[in-house]
Amino acid sequence: MKGMRVFGIMGWAVLSTVLMAPLAHAQRDLSLGYQSTMRSAGPSIRYPISEDVTIGGVVGALGSTTSAVVRGMLYFQDTEALDYYYYGQLGYWRYTNRFIIGSQSFESDSGVGIGVGVGLDYDLLEAVPEFIPLTISIEAGIGYVAWGDYSGFDLLTLGLGFHYRFGE
Repeated sequence: MKGMRVFGIMGWAVLSTVLMAPLAHAQRDLSLGYQSTMRSAGPSIRYPISEDVTIGGVVGALGSTTSAVVRGMLYFQDTEALDYYYYGQLGYWRYTNRFIIGSQSFESDSGVGIGVGVGLDYDLLEAVPEFIPLTISIEAGIGYVAWGDYSGFDLLTLGLGFHYRFGE
């Protein structure tokens, strides 16, 4: 039950970002898409709060692991079509495995985790002006999840994402 409460809080944070961001800075570009990174794969949102800082969230709902992740990205180099960034993330992960040994049984666990890394965005609209405002992201980093029943879980993460920018 404690895990559901944390998952609800993280979900509310992502939902608040989605609902309030366009009202706070209507002139900026909201991006929606898909992100896969650190045991999270699913719908994603990005919202620039300044020229160099973007906030976002990922709701991982694919496979046996579900998650709600809040992310921050600091862009440090901007070329015409490539933007390089550092990222940090905080989230809640839960997994459920079903297995059968004699009769049906379940195994599940949950935990809070963090991650940091570097990434790059490739802006297809900058590269090909006739194209749609789509950004492709590639990331590499490290992450740690403090599972309740285990001592923890850390790993090298590789991520891939794409986001459609509104307001172009």
